[in-house]
Amino acid sequence: MVHLSVQKYSADFKAIYKRNNFSTPKNYLDFIKNYMSFLSQKRRNMDNMVRRLEGGLKTLAKASEDTLELSKTLEIQNAEIAKKSIIVGELIVDITKKSEIAAVQQKEAAEKKDQLDKQSVIIAKEEAEAAIALEEAIPALEAAKLAL
Repeated sequence: MVHLSVQKYSADFKAIYKRNNFSTPKNYLDFIKNYMSFLSQKRRNMDNMVRRLEGGLKTLAKASEDTLELSKTLEIQNAEIAKKSIIVGELIVDITKKSEIAAVQQKEAAEKKDQLDKQSVIIAKEEAEAAIALEEAIPALEAAKLAL
């Protein structure tokens, strides 16, 4: 009723003052109010999502920079490892050769020890025989001394 009366008085107002008067229904004003609150809520949500997205992008950029730094460090370390592996390979070859030489020398030393052990047994036997022969020859030597 209020809206209808406002429309009637608006027509009278136009006839008298030659000016327009407009009235807006209540449900339209509620619609605009709800739209404004919905719009502000969505803007807040979008702002939050933008902040989250920017934070994620910053994290991704930092991770990318860290990855580049780590890959450079890895390249340097791989070059050092390659150099050291070459040196280690040469050392292994050298140690293998020296081990083979040492094994041959150890075998030769063992053979010489066996020969020396055999010769020491023979020498001990000959020494014992020479001592016996010397004891037998001493009385003859003394007899020859006396005869002279």
